[in-house]
Amino acid sequence: MQMGKTVVFHGDGGDQKLFMEENISQMDAVVTVTNDDETNILVSLLAKNMGVDNTITRISKASYYPLLSTIGIEKVVSPRISAVSSILQDIRQGNVISDISIYGEQGEFIEAVALASSTITKGPIKDISFPKGTLLVCIIRQDEIIIPTGESRVEAGDRIILFAILAAVKKLEKCSL
Repeated sequence: MQMGKTVVFHGDGGDQKLFMEENISQMDAVVTVTNDDETNILVSLLAKNMGVDNTITRISKASYYPLLSTIGIEKVVSPRISAVSSILQDIRQGNVISDISIYGEQGEFIEAVALASSTITKGPIKDISFPKGTLLVCIIRQDEIIIPTGESRVEAGDRIILFAILAAVKKLEKCSL
C-alpha cells in the first residue's frame, strides 16, 4: 500500500486548533491508533465533527463495541478481535479461509470452501439441516456472488460465507458442512 500524502499527527488529539491548522476537514480519512481507547474514540468523534467522513478507530475493550455505532463510530480495528479471528481460523475444521468474530465475539462470519464430501453440496439449501443460529449469507462461484434461496445449490469448490451465533459455532464444526 502506498500512502503518498499521509499526515501523522503527534500532539494532543483533542486540540481542535491543531486539527484546523492541518486542514483536517480536507482529509480522506483519520485513523486513530493510540493505546488509549477513550482518546481514539474522542479523536474520531472530533474528526467527524470537523468534517472527516471516514474514521477508523482502534479499540481494545470489547465492552465498548455495542456503544460505538450508537455514537457514530462504525469502522473499528481491534488487535484482540484480530488475534481471536486468527486463532479461530486455525482451529476450525474444514477448509476455512477466514473467520471474523463480531460484536464482542458473540457471532462469527466464516468463509470456507465447500468440499465435494461436504453435506452442503448434496442438495438444495432447503434440504440442508443447518444448526439453529446459522445462516448461509452467500455463495461465491468463480466471479459470481449468489444470494442463496431455498432452491440454491452449493457446488464443490464454491466459497461460502456463513454467519453463526456463538452457540451455533461448535455445532457447525461438527456437521461437516
